Amino acid sequence: MAFDDARSAAEKFCNAYDGAFGKFNLGDDCDRGFATATHELKSRYTSASIVMFSVEDDISGVYSEKVEFVKEKSKPTVMGKPTLISKKFGFDEEYGTITNFSMMGQKGGFVYYAAHTGKSLMCAQLFSLQGNISDDDLSSVMRVIIESAKN
Repeated sequence: MAFDDARSAAEKFCNAYDGAFGKFNLGDDCDRGFATATHELKSRYTSASIVMFSVEDDISGVYSEKVEFVKEKSKPTVMGKPTLISKKFGFDEEYGTITNFSMMGQKGGFVYYAAHTGKSLMCAQLFSLQGNISDDDLSSVMRVIIESAKN
């Protein structure tokens, strides 16, 4: 599932995914080395879901930075306590968390995820205000990320 063109992977993802995390659009300033797919939430809380694809020469260093970012973002808050994603999706290394919440009558969730295969890095910050994130929601988006990352 390694890729050598991040923009192509992000475009494939945008064209293929329309699920619990919304419909994504190709981000600005994408190229072969780095690209994003984004979905802005339409709510009183401004936030966006982002899936990032990049090709890295120093994959271990960059992957470690992304895992630290996930850990930093995944600390317990008043909204909930994150749980580690135990399911593995077939990357060389992967790390992620899910936090589901119910607050002021609103249910939703957050996913922070980082993975790599070879020099191909995939990261996701996914937000849903359409209810708690299920295993099926996570598996669905990950299947499309994996398919998009194939050359």
